[in-house]
Amino acid sequence: MGKQAGFTLIELLISIVLLAILLALAVPAFQSFVKNNRVTAQTNGLVSAIQMARSEALKRGTNSVICASDNGATCTGNGTWASGWIVFSDLNADGDPNVGGSDPLCEETEDCILLVSDGLSGENTLTADSDKIRFLPNGLTGPGAGTAELKLISYDCEKNQARRIFVTLNGHTIVTKVGCT
Repeated sequence: MGKQAGFTLIELLISIVLLAILLALAVPAFQSFVKNNRVTAQTNGLVSAIQMARSEALKRGTNSVICASDNGATCTGNGTWASGWIVFSDLNADGDPNVGGSDPLCEETEDCILLVSDGLSGENTLTADSDKIRFLPNGLTGPGAGTAELKLISYDCEKNQARRIFVTLNGHTIVTKVGCT
């Protein structure tokens, strides 16, 4: 009789124990990786929208605004941005999207909604010290708006899984990792 190939019961149990130990170490690190990536992606989406508002003000030669919005048509004015935001041209400088007709190309005589965001996923929170960020035709932040600071915090935040987004007077954005509180 020849020698039989295969695993013994002891070898199989040792392999299962080693696999369980590896999974116990890897799963928390993977969950942290996923949360960090979600916060980074959401931060990048918001920064991109802020820069779009500034760029449109420069390109169109008129005011533009990014504001918190829960319906994609008006500014909510409650300081929480997690449910979404909109970017719009603000021809009359009143800070509200006064969209007239249904022309998707936007007339030169009316405000135009340029971007609608659905907001955050994953139960993350986004708060700001301002409901609106207004950009002037020269790309600077508008009067009364000054600088703006937003904070995006990961659900079940650990260590530095939060981001501070600061919009300077000259319209630039600065993103830093910050603690959860």
